[in-house]
Parts: sequence; C-alpha cells; structure tokens
Amino acid sequence: REEGLFSREVTLKVLSAGSAPAHALVQRFMQEAQAIAEVRHPNVVSLFHVGRTAEGQPYLAMELLTGCTLSAEFAALSARGEVFAWERLGPIALQICAALQAAHRRGIVHRDIKPGNVFLVHDDDGGPEFVKVLDFGIAKVLPLPTDAPRGEVPLTQEGMFLGTPHYAAPEVVEPGEDRPIDGRADQFAVGVMLYQMLTGTLPFAGLPQVLVLDKTARETPPSPRARAPGRDIPAAVDALVMRAMALDPKDRFPSMVALAEAIRATLGKVVPARTP
Repeated sequence: REEGLFSREVTLKVLSAGSAPAHALVQRFMQEAQAIAEVRHPNVVSLFHVGRTAEGQPYLAMELLTGCTLSAEFAALSARGEVFAWERLGPIALQICAALQAAHRRGIVHRDIKPGNVFLVHDDDGGPEFVKVLDFGIAKVLPLPTDAPRGEVPLTQEGMFLGTPHYAAPEVVEPGEDRPIDGRADQFAVGVMLYQMLTGTLPFAGLPQVLVLDKTARETPPSPRARAPGRDIPAAVDALVMRAMALDPKDRFPSMVALAEAIRATLGKVVPARTP
C-alpha cells in the first residue's frame, strides 16, 4: 500500500538481493521502467514510480491488476479440454496489437511477448477482458528518426539467450545483419500465441529448448487448421496466424496495425476499443 496524500494499493516488482551485484540485471530492470514510462498506453501496465527499498534494492511500483494472465486462463481452459474461441481471442489479440504498436512507435521492441506477459483484467460487471501487456525487461530500444541517437544497453552475455524459446522469432534465435530485430519479432510471438490458444498446443511442443530454437529458426510448423482439424478454426484466421509466423520477417505483416486490420476483418464487424 502506497501512503501519502492519497492512499492506494500497488504492485511492487523488486530486484532480489542476490541479483544486486549483476550490473546487467540492474540495467535491464531500469530499462523496463523506462520502456513502460515511454509507451504510456492503456493496454500497457502503468508505472507509478521507481525507488529503492531500505536495503537498497531497486523496485518498480505499478498499478495493481485484478484478473489473471493469458497463460493461467489458457491452462484453465486446457484442463477442461477447451481452447479459446476466436470470437473471444480476436478482441484480446487486437488489444495486444495496440499495445505493441504503441511500443514500436516509440522504437521499443518487447522481445518477450508470451501468454505469461499478457494480463486479462476482469471487472466487476462481467464485461470483456481488458488486456495489459507486462514485463518489458528485455526490450530492445531502436533508434528513431525523430530522436537523438539512443544507445541500446547491452543486456546479454556471450552464449546467453534472453527470452522464451517457443515465442522467439527466427531472427532473435539467429541474429544477422540481413535480419534485423524489429517490431516484426513481436508479431511472430503474437502469431505463436494465437496458434497455441487456438490449437491447444505450441508449434514445436514437447521438445528440449535447444531443438525448439533450432526448429523455430528453420522450419514452418503445420498450420493451426492442420494441427487441430477438429477445432473449426476459420481459414482466414489460419492464414493470418501463419503469415505472422513466417520465417522471413519480410513475409510477415508490415506492422502491428496491419496485423490488427487482418484480425478485425475476420471478426465480421467493427470491434470497438475498450477503455479502462
């Protein structure tokens, strides 16, 4: 509870005492705060302030959310043998796209989009979920044409992979000068999430992480309709998921806005943006 002129409950994210000596971890923690502060979007968790505990540990004070992660909701559905219906998943995906587009507009690539970093806020009136994107801890900061040069904080050590293998784009797994990491890497992750939520399984499930990374970089999985023929996945949805997951970034949608337009077209009606 934050006490002051006004009192409110907040969420605290604290860097553990054992992590303090690792300079890169502190940098990553502070970069998360900077990224959240810069994006300032209704579908991104709000940051109130940054501080240090009495023991000197950095912390972020953020809004307290009520609901569950997309990961937890998926697990609950899976336990009942169910998956997300597109009529429910589509509007959730639109909000994720909106949050990521706002980040990309500021030159910020999330790089760790996954169901555990998408929070579904539940309200008391039983309305549709409102999405909050969390955890910009490994965000990549790109130079913007209208900004002064912005240096990227080196956040990795040699031989260390940061991110979540199943959702990492091929250019994240195997970086190269001909395949820069930009907003299309987040789009790939969204595609994998949609694939998982619709079919009930990940594209390369049940494999060791090193094999997941290898297959992600080189192979195209069966489409959602081929993987789960009994789920009645619309053909247009199948096509947009596979385009978002294309191995070559150039073959994906040019932006999150374009992906959102494709999603909206499959829903058959204009989906209004929900406000908090």
